Amino acid sequence: MTDSTDTNAAIWKSDAVIKEWAAKANERERARIEHWRTMAKLLPFGESDEFTFLDLGAGMGARHGPSSTTTREASRCSPSSRRR
Repeated sequence: MTDSTDTNAAIWKSDAVIKEWAAKANERERARIEHWRTMAKLLPFGESDEFTFLDLGAGMGARHGPSSTTTREASRCSPSSRRR
């Protein structure tokens, strides 16, 4: 068995890679918005149903604030929802 080297860690130490990734972040988010909207529409709640949405914080962090795209879309589709 051969030990593999984690090349992902080395990639994220590159300022150029980080800047390029950050520059394209908005473009990637715009391209995925329909996926997030579909996910939100699939929630088993009606528009006026109250429910709590647990935001696990698995988004892009401080750059986008506490509300990820998924959370925004869930809130948009179900205005009575609450984020935790």
